[in-house]
Amino acid sequence: MFEVWKRWPDSVRGNYGDSQDAEHLYKGRTIFITGASGFLGKVIIEKMLYSLPGIDLIYLLVRGSNGNTAASRECCSIASEEIATIASPNWSPFKAISDFLISDYRKQISTECLLRFVFFGKSNSLAVNNYVKSAQRQTSMVFHLAATVRFNAPLKEAVELNVEGTARVNSLCHRMPKLETHGENAPSLHTCFNWFTRFKRGDYNLEHQPHPGRPSSRVRGRVLRELKANPKSSVRDIEKTIHIPKTTVARILHDAGKTPKLPQVIPHDLTTAQLKKRVDVCQGLLHRRSNFNWVSHIVAMDEKWITYDNPERKLQWVDVDEKPQQAPKAELHGKKELLCFFFSVLGPIYWEILPPGITIKADLFTTQLEEVAVRVPPKLLSEGKILMLMDNARPHHAKITQKKMDELEMEWLPHPPYSPDLSPCDYHCFRSLSNFCRGKKFKNRDALVKEFEAWINSKPQAFWKRGIETLPDRWRQVVTTKGAYIDY
Repeated sequence: MFEVWKRWPDSVRGNYGDSQDAEHLYKGRTIFITGASGFLGKVIIEKMLYSLPGIDLIYLLVRGSNGNTAASRECCSIASEEIATIASPNWSPFKAISDFLISDYRKQISTECLLRFVFFGKSNSLAVNNYVKSAQRQTSMVFHLAATVRFNAPLKEAVELNVEGTARVNSLCHRMPKLETHGENAPSLHTCFNWFTRFKRGDYNLEHQPHPGRPSSRVRGRVLRELKANPKSSVRDIEKTIHIPKTTVARILHDAGKTPKLPQVIPHDLTTAQLKKRVDVCQGLLHRRSNFNWVSHIVAMDEKWITYDNPERKLQWVDVDEKPQQAPKAELHGKKELLCFFFSVLGPIYWEILPPGITIKADLFTTQLEEVAVRVPPKLLSEGKILMLMDNARPHHAKITQKKMDELEMEWLPHPPYSPDLSPCDYHCFRSLSNFCRGKKFKNRDALVKEFEAWINSKPQAFWKRGIETLPDRWRQVVTTKGAYIDY
């Protein structure tokens, strides 16, 4: 095996030695090699000297064997005969080999381990610990080649060298701060076997050989192009379109980091004019004052239907052969009550659950505004006015409503159409209320009102404050996304 590199054609050896990728990978590195006296260790060391002059330093770790010390093993002949004849005087890191017993790592590496520090010139006289610490501190790449391949070796010896020895080297690697784990250039065991088989039969060609099957890169490109053109395609759809097995399509999509996700349900398919309106309104609110202290004076208002039956469908833990309990579907026209809700950073100001058969109209809404004006504390006034934030429902902006707001010194803040994501009642309060009522069924109106009051009492003041003070961030996000809906 040692002669493999020498038997390679000169063109192959020259091209491989001049590889810019390999030189860049190994340039300035400190290499730590175990099993350097073996047939594979000799080949690797020789190849490094032939083709990788940019290596900074090499450490060799050799164990004693059969009563012989590392100094008496074949590693000495590697330096004196084969490697020494390859290394030129200009290649300074590999100049001489000195043996040191590593007593501190006797348990971590093997029964008897010697650190062979590669250093040219006079023999080195530094302490062993300094070499060990230096190897740990400097090593950035490890080649663990130490093993026994004798089939008649005692089981204890084979386990000690091939299993426990590997574990100890791995433990040593964890103490090397500059070590790069594996790396993208590390070949798999299957690849090593394939190359060994080719070398054994005299095939030293490094080029890719033609083989049956579709090129994987082309298949991957076709799948990703099809997905980009039709993002809503399923795996079966892609299979039918480009005639590639769905298992291959699923694997390619998984490796590419793709995952299917349901789209967010948005309130409305906004037109270009509506998107622009959202941006214009938000920009106007952002530039209303030099700061956002006025936001804490807002009184938000909206309506919501509260249903009597709020079924919840959840996962159930059952036996494998057992069916879960059935869950009824919510009634399409179930009984419900209409809630009118006003709140500020201080908490709810006024709320009313309308009697059955009553809907919100301008005259009723003006009556509610009068109640709000009475209950708003003075510290919520902004320059003597009440800032009202509500949607564009007709009762909210009827003529008699506008007249009443002028009488009560209320100012209506602009609100873009189809924008529940910019209404604190919708995106903050009513979502919390829906979660609170989930899975509950109310027998009568009194039970429903009692549950609503329990939800109000369960919320601290910070909850209401957070719902109002997040408005500026939402306005900015709408401007940034050019009017798109905000993800809840």
